[in-house]
Amino acid sequence: MNTATKPKPPAKQEAGGLPAELMQDLYGDAGMGSESATAEDMSIPFVRCAQSLSAEISKREAAYIPGLEEGDFYNTATQQTWKGETGFLFVPALFQRKFLEWTPRDAGGGFAGEHGPEIMDRTTKDEKGRDLLDNGNEILPTGTWYGLVLDEETGAAQQVVISLAKTQMKVSRQLMTKLKTVALPRPDGKGTFNPPLFYNALRVTSVPESNDQGRWMSFRFALDGTVLDRPGGAGTYAQAKAMLEAVRSGAIKAAVVRESGGDEDDKEIPF
Repeated sequence: MNTATKPKPPAKQEAGGLPAELMQDLYGDAGMGSESATAEDMSIPFVRCAQSLSAEISKREAAYIPGLEEGDFYNTATQQTWKGETGFLFVPALFQRKFLEWTPRDAGGGFAGEHGPEIMDRTTKDEKGRDLLDNGNEILPTGTWYGLVLDEETGAAQQVVISLAKTQMKVSRQLMTKLKTVALPRPDGKGTFNPPLFYNALRVTSVPESNDQGRWMSFRFALDGTVLDRPGGAGTYAQAKAMLEAVRSGAIKAAVVRESGGDEDDKEIPF
């Protein structure tokens, strides 16, 4: 008597090579994460790109991180680093466009509040191109990307924030455009849909940029497959979705930090 167990039939596949059940879930989450939100920032590390004047690359500074060079990336809490040429894998969970008010350094400096986009109607540009209020404070439009950095060998994920302001806002807009062009076939076969941000895996590297005021190292984002292509991809997808929900609910918060493209003294990157 043949007691061999019969192999299970493979899961039904839809267009795109994904199981029908998973495709249905993706469709249900269509576009999730790309809406602008007003929740407060969250208390998780930022990933920054080291500049030529960054204290983190100077051995004479207390903030020095051994081995860090201009154009490399570093985690502001753990001091983990990634080389700028090879970069790291990032799964975006949520994008927020913020309008942050900053007090000038000579007036004490510091964060003075967060506003909606209508605040820009009350600003005027000065000779340096800064958006200033009548009180002298600067409004800094900032693209804030919440997401996960992936360990490429184990698939382990850590929550981070990448904040892009001033000249870096161009990079942020380009990234959103790329993500909005990603399309998957609908489960019902009627056209396509834009999957949630956290379906995507991004390769983040650094590149040099310059203008008439100087040069600096900038973030570069490139699509690098999907989160489901990576070890433990389904779990990472769930983690990113949970992060999105935590930020929206206010469960995750962080002090506002003037990041990539707007240090308080604007000494790192010229604009």
